[in-house]
Amino acid sequence: MDEVLQVRRLEQQVGNPADRWAGLKVRIRQENLQRISEIRRDFLDILWCLDLYRVAGVPPRGMGNPNQTSKKRLEGAYRMKGGWFAELVSLILENQTESALAPRTSVQGFSQLHQIDIAWPARRPRPIRDPLVCVETKVMGGPAYDGGKERPARADWSNRRKELKFQATDLKLYRRQ
Repeated sequence: MDEVLQVRRLEQQVGNPADRWAGLKVRIRQENLQRISEIRRDFLDILWCLDLYRVAGVPPRGMGNPNQTSKKRLEGAYRMKGGWFAELVSLILENQTESALAPRTSVQGFSQLHQIDIAWPARRPRPIRDPLVCVETKVMGGPAYDGGKERPARADWSNRRKELKFQATDLKLYRRQ
């Protein structure tokens, strides 16, 4: 089946994940939602929608680098789900404080800079050198696609846990200087 036709058919059935995500962000802001439980089902539906595109092997309309092949565009679009979750957490937290948050920012560690999903409070200069709170989010797992097997959520838990331990230790060591 033609890729454009396949994308249209999927979009008619489940929508476009980027459009659905944009709508959810607007809703979180407009309704001043402060609990993930208020939008959990909607967010999981967006991830499910993106999973269906991955299973079909076609990139959603308007997602991924248009200068890349369809396969690369789909891979790029699929990697966005981790960023969406980090942004979701940031939006919910922003609705609970008057202090500015620094989403997706660099924070200085003892041995290197770390890309942190949320740092609080947002301070200048960048990279932030003295946040009081750093939040790191992880999204794991994926459906079977392109002849491959499903990736269970805990498939790389051991490596993710090691990354988080290193990052937390490195950030703490920098603060103690």
